[in-house]
Amino acid sequence: MATLTVWKFDNPTGAGEALGKLESLQKQQLIEIQDAAVVEWQPGEKEPKTRQAVSLTGAGALGGAFWGMLFGLLFFMPFFGLAVGAVLGGFAARFRDYGIDDDFIKSVRDQVTEGTSALFLLTVTGSAAVDKLQDELKGKMGSLIKSNLTNVQEAKLREAFGQENTAWRIGPRTLPPPAGASDEMRASIAETPQPDPAAMQIEPQSEAEWLAVIAQLDEGKLDMAREISKQFSVSVEHATIEGVNVYHVTPSEIDPKLEDKLFVHTHGGAFVLNGGEVCTLEAIVIAHLVKVRVLSIDYRMPPLHPAPTARTDVLSVYQHLLKTRPAGSVAMGGSSGGANLTMGLVQHLIELGIDVPGALFLGTPGADMSKTGDSYYINDSIDRNLVTYGGFVEACIRLYANGRDLKDPLVSPFYGDLHGFPPTLLITGTRDLLLSATARTHIKLRQSGVVADILVYDGTAHADYIGVIGSPESHHAFAELNAFLLRHLQ
Repeated sequence: MATLTVWKFDNPTGAGEALGKLESLQKQQLIEIQDAAVVEWQPGEKEPKTRQAVSLTGAGALGGAFWGMLFGLLFFMPFFGLAVGAVLGGFAARFRDYGIDDDFIKSVRDQVTEGTSALFLLTVTGSAAVDKLQDELKGKMGSLIKSNLTNVQEAKLREAFGQENTAWRIGPRTLPPPAGASDEMRASIAETPQPDPAAMQIEPQSEAEWLAVIAQLDEGKLDMAREISKQFSVSVEHATIEGVNVYHVTPSEIDPKLEDKLFVHTHGGAFVLNGGEVCTLEAIVIAHLVKVRVLSIDYRMPPLHPAPTARTDVLSVYQHLLKTRPAGSVAMGGSSGGANLTMGLVQHLIELGIDVPGALFLGTPGADMSKTGDSYYINDSIDRNLVTYGGFVEACIRLYANGRDLKDPLVSPFYGDLHGFPPTLLITGTRDLLLSATARTHIKLRQSGVVADILVYDGTAHADYIGVIGSPESHHAFAELNAFLLRHLQ
């Protein structure tokens, strides 16, 4: 049996200082520590910093996947792992199976707060660790929280989080969770079952079949969007502009330098998903983390409205906005299909002689939908979100294209002219099926004289910076977007 203990200190450095004590006791073989991690929460910080105490882990260590998942549940955003559809309730249920019950979780949350620190230990039940540590740390420790795990529960933990069981086997290759990613991102990936391309072979044959599949895939997303907006204290209000449904997404805190700026959001979803209020999922995250007002456009989509209807809707809203604000005060963008739509709109604006936005955000853009580029092949069955081009993704693209060649700039804006584009920030990851499309777009923008920056995160799949909310990758990406808008919007 194992015991999970949390040693809480009333200052942000106490847990780190206790590591020295542990090293001494470990060298004297007075304790048997299987795994350890530290949480340090500095005053004034919204979230704590966490790290695994690698030098103290023994042969029975669970590793970063376990700690990242546990800390995501305890301290970070409640939608840690959003990309694979997991929410707080699901994680809590899993940990209850492991013997980490509601009382333990609540006690840790209530006691480990801003200005404190905590030392998490997994030790062998019956060893001298707990008593010895309590003697050594007497007078310095705020409280001790303990959870005893049965042999069955410990086995479940090791089965779920042991390194050998979290790797994916893709043909002759073994792909472990990315060591270069953050603990939170790595844990989310380790928790994800190996992507199955066979499950993506969905190709509806009629309008009715398409509508049924879309409804099934969008199920539960509205509740998720509303819960996220509640957690982030972001308001979402429906309106119409020029007959197009839109949502005003307003954060509780706006960057003073972005007070008079607006982010126009074009949502992703393979051109067919995330309609209605669900379109605000990414917009809520942008509003909260970038600290800017967002207008999310619920543009019309296939099967009822193939291209160029979506572009027409976004153009109508954008032209309406220009009646009351300069184009330079507007940023525009989104992820995946939304980034594709943003690129296509800017090309159309230039053709029409209309002022372009002051800055663009192209998150893992579907800039080339023709399956051109290495990552369509290298990351096939590795991207945990898109998984593979064949099947559902390709069917969505062809439905949107409505008979057009897939290299038509309306479908794949990469093949259009990029001269005259405003400053652009692009984001992708090394496991992204659209990594090549993003990289090629970045190069072509630079070759066209456009100011363009690109962020590439190790180990992340398509749009993981949205999915794993609370991860360092997510925070960094949107902090960079905030800084980019501050530099370029007027």
